[in-house]
Amino acid sequence: MDRLSSLRLKIFADGADFDGILAMYKHPMIKGFTTNPSLMHKAGVTDYEAFARRLLSAVPDRPISFEVFADEPREMLRQARIIASWGPNVNVKIPVQADEVGCHIITVTHDALAKLGLVGRDLDAYSLETVEMFHRDANAAGFTIAEPVTSSDAAE
Repeated sequence: MDRLSSLRLKIFADGADFDGILAMYKHPMIKGFTTNPSLMHKAGVTDYEAFARRLLSAVPDRPISFEVFADEPREMLRQARIIASWGPNVNVKIPVQADEVGCHIITVTHDALAKLGLVGRDLDAYSLETVEMFHRDANAAGFTIAEPVTSSDAAE
C-alpha cells in the first residue's frame, strides 16, 4: 500500500452495485465514487434519482459523481442543475474527452482495484511469475508443453 500512497492521484471507485460501493466505502484509499447511466442500467437500477439519493445517504462524506444522460447541451445543463441539487457531495459529470481538458482523477471498478498491488512492480519479474503460474496450472491440469520444433528437426 506504500506505493499507492505515493501516487499523486485520487482513486474514485466506479460502479453501480450498491453493496459493492458500500464495501469499497470502507477503504480509505477510495476518495470518492462515480457512476453513470450505463452502469446503473447494467446493475438493474430503474430509478436513477432514487438510487442516487439512497447512495448519497449511505455515503455522506465523500464525493459522488453522477452523469447526465442527455446528448443535447441545453438538456445536459438542465439535468446537471437537478443532479447537483441532490446533495453537497454531488459532482456532476458531463461527457467530454478527458485528454482535451487534462484529467487528474481516474475512476476504476472494484476488479481493477484488486490489481493496484501491481503498481510499481518490476515487469520482468511479474512476467516470469505469470509464466511460472501458467506452467504450474498446465501441469496440474495434466497438460504437457511441447518442445519447440527447430529448423534442423523440420529437415528430418
